[in-house]
Amino acid sequence: MVDYGKAPIEALVTPDGGATKLADLKGKTVGIKGDLPPSLVAMLAKAGLKRGTDYKELLLDGFDPVVQLSSGIDALPVYKSNEPGQLDAAKVKYNLFDPASDDIPGSFGLIYTSKDYAAKHPTVVQDFTRAALHGMEDALADVSAAVAVSLKFIDAGGNAYFLTEEGETYRWTQESKVVKENTPKGEPVGLIDPDQLKAEYDAYVAAGVWPNGAPDYIEAFDDTVARSVYGQDGKVIWPAS
Repeated sequence: MVDYGKAPIEALVTPDGGATKLADLKGKTVGIKGDLPPSLVAMLAKAGLKRGTDYKELLLDGFDPVVQLSSGIDALPVYKSNEPGQLDAAKVKYNLFDPASDDIPGSFGLIYTSKDYAAKHPTVVQDFTRAALHGMEDALADVSAAVAVSLKFIDAGGNAYFLTEEGETYRWTQESKVVKENTPKGEPVGLIDPDQLKAEYDAYVAAGVWPNGAPDYIEAFDDTVARSVYGQDGKVIWPAS
């Protein structure tokens, strides 16, 4: 298992002139795209707002944050590496609430497989893990090159979402910053931090993310493969020896 991002990548934005404190959202409407991310549920709970009781949720259509934020909702969940960049480009003013700034734990960019598959295909799993971590190494070292490579493949696949160099540069600049800043000191990127995962689980239980009862916490992960592809210098062994 690989875990690149050890902090929430989500945030909550409110329109200019709207809520400037989370407590101001009591009785208000939060627009959602599918569901409300757990880190935001936890952040709102920490501010005294219980999901299902203190604010309403409205399912939104589409993915345009400019349209959504002007639709009459009081708050909009976003990815810090996406919608804020679109709002800035459109010169839309907004207030942003970041769970990470409120000490809410979170994670993103996890890569995993089943125990059964790993046992049956150990070489495939190790090769994939090595390539994924080596690619991350290169992408963290050179944002422009990473964006160029990604856009090459995005365009080859038809670019159905009309992604641009500007947008992808914003995305990777923000995400790589979170990855770097939240990797434990002395550890290479992508390894599991058991304490961080347990803190995330505990925070989400306390916030009522699982209203019908939280699942038992089980340390059902194994990062020995990820650790095995790193050398003593903290760099991915490439190519495999």
